[in-house]
Amino acid sequence: MTCREARAILAIAPTPQAAAAPTPPQIRAALADSGRVYHLDTWTEKIHAGLRVPHLRQPAPVEEAFGRHSIALLAILDAICAAAAAFHEATVTAFRSHPEHPIITSFPRLGDLTGARLLAEIGDDRTRFADARAIKAYAGAAPVTRASGRSHAVVHRRVKNRCLAAVGYVWAFAAGAARIST
Repeated sequence: MTCREARAILAIAPTPQAAAAPTPPQIRAALADSGRVYHLDTWTEKIHAGLRVPHLRQPAPVEEAFGRHSIALLAILDAICAAAAAFHEATVTAFRSHPEHPIITSFPRLGDLTGARLLAEIGDDRTRFADARAIKAYAGAAPVTRASGRSHAVVHRRVKNRCLAAVGYVWAFAAGAARIST
């Protein structure tokens, strides 16, 4: 629900009764005001058709109360999204001023925000880890090998820095998605 377009449409159509009122030009204007640039006509047609589909209805006072509640929640969500955007910008600005920024962002598909999270988790002390294997183990990416006699088991590492593992997951997912789209 953090999608700007969805919030813009919900603002003009918070109830089923209100959803029947917006015309295609009003929907197009709401989408344009939310920042949508591409495929405005296609989105307008889809949203207009979706708002015209018969919905399950409640008595008018109940729908009105739910509509007011939706508008109140939408105002809270807008404030949260604005605060998250401001935090994102402050994080990126601070990370770009760090001396390790050029090194960290030189890795393929590692952007400013993910790089800042990576730096926050591993720290900027270069002597903290003896080698790359130590960082790999700290992140939980190195498997654990247990061997005794004839038995040999390789299992995943349960003890790890979960935040660093999450950064690695986001980074790998972004790199894989970029590879698929190109």
